[in-house]
Amino acid sequence: VYTVVTKDFEGLMLFTFENGKMAKVALKNYETKTNRKKLIGAYSAKSPIRDIKFLKEDTDIAVVTDNGRILCLNTELIPLKSTKSTQGVQVIKQPKNGARPVSVKEADSCGIDGISAYRIRSIPAAAKSPKHENIQLSLLP
Repeated sequence: VYTVVTKDFEGLMLFTFENGKMAKVALKNYETKTNRKKLIGAYSAKSPIRDIKFLKEDTDIAVVTDNGRILCLNTELIPLKSTKSTQGVQVIKQPKNGARPVSVKEADSCGIDGISAYRIRSIPAAAKSPKHENIQLSLLP
């Protein structure tokens, strides 16, 4: 369950799915003319959701997969979608063992020293194995 309380509908919603896709949707797309008790179709149901984040603006994020690999990217790489139910775009290349995203945190507060070593310039990209001296135990699942 994830809740965002807003009056001005400014900002972005970032959805991370189990299949390695991410979707970025403007909060304005959730504005309605009538008061509803329940929001229907807030995000795509084609793949299980792994993480939901509210962002005031595009920022650097760190993604950790279930096999302990790390990927850092700026959310500007993820195209802004106009529909709430978008499936998103592939961000993490899925290797044969099927690495899935587990944790998504802002890069500044993720607990990894030298996060720039895990930065990608284009998507999709493969997550990198961590250097053990750069990571804190609180980040890993």
